Amino acid sequence: MSASLILADTRRHLLPSNVLVSMREVLAHDLPAAFNQDLADSLNNLYVCLSNLGRNEEALVAIQRAVSMYEVLAHDRPAAFNRDLALSLNNLFICLSDLDQHGEALVAIQRAVSMREILAKDRPAALNQSLAESLYNLSYQYSELDRHEDALEPAERSLALYRELVKIRPLVFAKDIIDGLGRVSQCLAALGRDDEAEEASKEADELEAQAP
Repeated sequence: MSASLILADTRRHLLPSNVLVSMREVLAHDLPAAFNQDLADSLNNLYVCLSNLGRNEEALVAIQRAVSMYEVLAHDRPAAFNRDLALSLNNLFICLSDLDQHGEALVAIQRAVSMREILAKDRPAALNQSLAESLYNLSYQYSELDRHEDALEPAERSLALYRELVKIRPLVFAKDIIDGLGRVSQCLAALGRDDEAEEASKEADELEAQAP
């Protein structure tokens, strides 16, 4: 699907997303125990629509509300809602980073990583991919704040997880390995470890050349 068609499709879904949020706000006001989850889900979906349209300030309001609601839900039922809270925190990081609010973005992604570490420990097959994604994002955010020593460790952990994932589903995770090697290379270069950075970059180039 072309970029213009994706944009048109996103615009088409924005009004229904707004309407659904409004309806579920009314329902959750009267019956919070029954409808708070639905409202939080709708706010997260609204965030996605707004973010895809580049309306980042409005997207931030939606995802902040979603995070707040998932925090309450996860407090009462952590086993049921910690995964949703971790996802919404990762989305909050993305939104804050897009708005150049890097300090707050770091707090959000640190929380997402902490939660996904716990979740992946119990269900690695299902959740190591999410953890790898958040570790990559954490490394990126440290780099944005010029904390290059801090950035390397999560980049290496993310890459290690993707190396395991690519053994199981090579076509799905091949690009993630290339991106992960690029992130590690950037971190090493920022630390003046040029030979190691070049080695990681070379491996990424070789894998990209081999990609279908």
